[in-house]
This record gives sequence, C-alpha cells and structure tokens, in this order.
Amino acid sequence: MKKKLFSIFVLTMLLLSISGVALAAEGSHTFEAESGTFDPEDQVERGAVVEGEDNEFISGFQNITASYTVPAELEAGEYKLSLRYISGVNPEAAHLKVTVGDASKEIKWEPTGEGDWDWANAKVLDAGTWDVNPGDVITLHTEGTDPYIQIDTLTLTSSAAGEQPVEDEGDENNEEAGSVDNPETGDTGVAMYIVLSGLALVAFTGLFFYRKKATN
Repeated sequence: MKKKLFSIFVLTMLLLSISGVALAAEGSHTFEAESGTFDPEDQVERGAVVEGEDNEFISGFQNITASYTVPAELEAGEYKLSLRYISGVNPEAAHLKVTVGDASKEIKWEPTGEGDWDWANAKVLDAGTWDVNPGDVITLHTEGTDPYIQIDTLTLTSSAAGEQPVEDEGDENNEEAGSVDNPETGDTGVAMYIVLSGLALVAFTGLFFYRKKATN
C-alpha cells in the first residue's frame, strides 16, 4: 500500500512540475532584436553586444522599420513590452514609435550615458502595456532629433503572470532600471519547477528499477 501511494505521489509531482514549466513559459516571450525583419534591409545597422559572442544589437531605427511577429503559442492577453537598450545621446526631441497590431504609442527613452555606447550601462525601457494576440506584428521606428538607440532584446511579459524581469547579460547597472537575470522561459520561479521535475524524474526512475528488482 505504501509503495502504491508513493508511486502516485511521484507521478503527481512529475505532472505538476511539467505543467508548471509550460505555464511559466507561456507567460513571456523574448525576441532577439536581430531576429526581426527590416524595411529597407540595406539600411539596418548591426553590432556585437558582447565582443566575440554570437549576439547582435540592432540600430538605425530612424532609417528602418523593424518588425517582429508574435508567435502562435503565446496566449492572447495583456502584455508588458520591455526593451533592453543603450543610447549615447540625449533624445529629448526624439521618440520610439511602437506599434502592436493596430495600436501605436510614442515612447520616450533616457540616455544611458552622454556619448557612451557601452553595453555595460544598458537599461530596460518600459514600452507600455498592450493587448496582444498571436500573429500580431510589433514594429519599431524612431522619429525626431537625435533618434539614436541600439536595441538588444524585446520581451513580452503577461500581466496575468505578474512582473517578470527582462533578460540581462551581466550588466549590474540594469538593477537601477529594474531588470535582473531572466531566462527566456520566464522568471526565477521556472527554475524551481525544473528542479522539482528533475527530482520527481529521479525518484520515479529509482522506483521503477526498485520494483523491477523486487519482481525478479
């Protein structure tokens, strides 16, 4: 009887853990800036966020429109859009025009350092809260005087899932901008579910071999 109850407990833990990871993953989605489509393509500007690593930022938004399609697996709902960026100019007379689906907003950003384009000083820009549906297209374009900004990532975070920080790449200064380390699959809560899944899987495997040995 005890063995049967333990088997049920292990299976329940495994299913709950897997479900928890799936739910947490649905709560956010991160786009790498370079993954978008750009019009015109020959005007886009690219560069390395971290020298020697395969990750890029995108700039030149005053000359292009960058587009990102919301994936089909993301549930419809209200989402916060956050952008990880740097800007070495004072953009008082500039704004970022953001469009999600049929809605548009003009977003202001703060410089990350006068004349400084160091990604160690990156900040996270709150680009507003939006009603998002799978298949919606997010577009970015800058307008005004000195509309210069470099963008690394765009993150959609579900309002229903609560506040989730944007992915950081080792920048301790982002703490002031309200961001901390975060994998694409969600927040630190996901790590707990992954650990629980691993423990449940180990326990289930051990139980399987124990029962197999007992029947021999």
